[in-house]
Amino acid sequence: MLAVDMHAWASTMHAWASTMLAFVASPPGPLCVGDTWRDMWLGRLKAVEPFLHTWPGHQTRDAHWPHGSVCEGYGAIDAAVLAVGGGHDPYRDTVLRLAEHLPADRVRGLIGPWSHQ
Repeated sequence: MLAVDMHAWASTMHAWASTMLAFVASPPGPLCVGDTWRDMWLGRLKAVEPFLHTWPGHQTRDAHWPHGSVCEGYGAIDAAVLAVGGGHDPYRDTVLRLAEHLPADRVRGLIGPWSHQ
């Protein structure tokens, strides 16, 4: 199991957890989902657990993380992929892994001189 760089994780966890909470707590667009948007949104709000409550209990790669990791199922990716990463991005190896594991005619990767954001 890979251990998390605790210093880096601790310094960004609160900000990233807040950002993610804002994303998942946002309402769906009525133009996309129709008149049920409000019920969908309220259901989402009732079900969401703040990431800050969950993440500290999963500081190594355990059963909590695979649902958000592309490396758990490259074969499930049917679409063409343009993977973009930065040379100063802690996730830059994702671009390289996608290029390695997806069919060459369906994947392109770009890593430039920038960071994650």
